[in-house]
Amino acid sequence: MLGEMPEAALRPAAWTPLLAQDAKLTAEDIRKFGDLASHDDDNLGRHVVAIARAAARFPPNDELREALTGLRAAVAAKGATTDRAEIVSALDAAIVRPSGGGAPR
Repeated sequence: MLGEMPEAALRPAAWTPLLAQDAKLTAEDIRKFGDLASHDDDNLGRHVVAIARAAARFPPNDELREALTGLRAAVAAKGATTDRAEIVSALDAAIVRPSGGGAPR
């Protein structure tokens, strides 16, 4: 949802901590369930890409960067899968951004 929202509607101060929490919980699920395919009705790989896309829309933030880095480590630890490279690339793009990028505060 955050990846599709109009720029003017984004609220980084309120939503960045929630996105960081989602990244941490998703990393835990990947470690716990051992794959990127699915957990209940959620495709974890697609969910990770959605987190990365949303994160790239917000200004750089240490809490979010740390959560994304942990999520990247969980994804990378899963070994070779068909979509792992795409997922890692999306996370890298969200993690390594110059200061001042993203939506206004």
